[in-house]
Amino acid sequence: MMMSFLSDWSVSYTQLLQILYSSYMLAMKKQRSVLDLDEKTFAAEIQAICPELNDEVIGACLKRLALDKRNDYLEAPEGMEGKEIFPWVYNRELSFLRRPYVRWQNEDGCTNIVFGFRSCLVAGLQLTDLLYMPGD
Repeated sequence: MMMSFLSDWSVSYTQLLQILYSSYMLAMKKQRSVLDLDEKTFAAEIQAICPELNDEVIGACLKRLALDKRNDYLEAPEGMEGKEIFPWVYNRELSFLRRPYVRWQNEDGCTNIVFGFRSCLVAGLQLTDLLYMPGD
């Protein structure tokens, strides 16, 4: 199962959990519930906690775990079904429960990452529940 996860997501289940837990550790270190860091600082801080996560892995994790600004809220990004945008649909790809990081650009064009440590922990639990939930 884990090899197919890596093949499908381009990052391992373990690496996703590592970045989520490292984000929790970073927030505890800074004694903040919510952090807003530029993407390079975020990557450096995560690597200081978990050195095996390189820039490429962190980028792949954020691709799966970050919500990015869309031109139109009611239009699904390319490659996704329309139902993924609706808040009342359970287990949708674009839910904050599945994507605890918000990635945005500030006025200087710098990309920032905003996250709360509780959301990171819950996202890890949600992912684990989805993977190990008995099938129908």
